[in-house]
Amino acid sequence: MLRLCHRPEFQLALPGHIIDLFFNSPAGYRAQYLADPNEGQKQNAKLIASLLDRLICYAEAHPPRVHMSVDRVRLALTACSAKVWLPEASFAFNHCLIEEIIVPLWRHNALAALDAFARKTRPDPEEQEKAIWGLRASQATSIEVKGAFLSDENEEIVPHDKICRRHDIHRFGYA
Repeated sequence: MLRLCHRPEFQLALPGHIIDLFFNSPAGYRAQYLADPNEGQKQNAKLIASLLDRLICYAEAHPPRVHMSVDRVRLALTACSAKVWLPEASFAFNHCLIEEIIVPLWRHNALAALDAFARKTRPDPEEQEKAIWGLRASQATSIEVKGAFLSDENEEIVPHDKICRRHDIHRFGYA
């Protein structure tokens, strides 16, 4: 279904210490979700709204490979599933416990996931694996702003594994 959808994506280069503060600090992006998943979602939308005009101007000056009108770019960026995150390449998706962030809930879930893997089973719930990565401080040099996936009819399509994104960040530190 997603292969018939399009979404705008923007990469914003920032100094590493700024990204660390933004993503990992006690008042940062993930902390908003930790405090309350709905507050995290609200702050995510507020951040994108603060960048919206500049992102639209950039999209007009640098048309994407797949053409999206300015109205579609705006619609995608203001949709509920639009998000800010770090490039996935900035995370090592392995099962090594690297505790760079101190969040008891995320640590509890990471240890439970690692215990399941040690027993050669899957964590329950499977999303618990994300907590292993949630304890890590990213070494990213940019953040990504990704609009919602839109169908040709401008319907927002949310991938199945992202429906509970705000709750995954709350419980595991990673989505």
